[in-house]
Amino acid sequence: MNNSDGDTSSVQPREKFPLWGKILMGCGIVMLLSIAGCVSFAYWASHSGKDVVLGWANGLVLSKLEKPWNQFLSVVEAIKTDEGASKLYKDNPELLAIYPTEAEFVKNSAIWRTKVKDLPSSPPTLEELQKDILQLNYHRPTNGKNTYEIRYKMPDRTTIWLRWEGEKLVEIDIR
Repeated sequence: MNNSDGDTSSVQPREKFPLWGKILMGCGIVMLLSIAGCVSFAYWASHSGKDVVLGWANGLVLSKLEKPWNQFLSVVEAIKTDEGASKLYKDNPELLAIYPTEAEFVKNSAIWRTKVKDLPSSPPTLEELQKDILQLNYHRPTNGKNTYEIRYKMPDRTTIWLRWEGEKLVEIDIR
């Protein structure tokens, strides 16, 4: 349909900016905000002083370690008594693969408790982590059962190693 008298009401308005242009502009904005965030962090870190930055990093590390550390402490506290070790064994049936009987697990717990001294109630600080006293490994396999391990080296060189699958303790070793 050719309209020669200049009426453009039937003509569809053309989009002002193509989709690829909008996406490119969005990516550019995200990039600028990321750069600005990095520059701001670098400025803050360089002008705040070492103690402030280490305090911030230490707080971040402690918040991430709090839950695994509390689980670790609960296991260590449980093996300090025969009753606690017995309950730990009953609550974690996967330990049956290593310790066929509850009596055997309780017997090992009696040996372990002589090696385990008082542990700090809070996780190791960033400075202590740099001394390699704590290792935390977390695995998320495709079968859906998360596994994590904690290895803690005490000042007397005793090593406590625990491994969980999901929420259940499956291995324990104290040397």
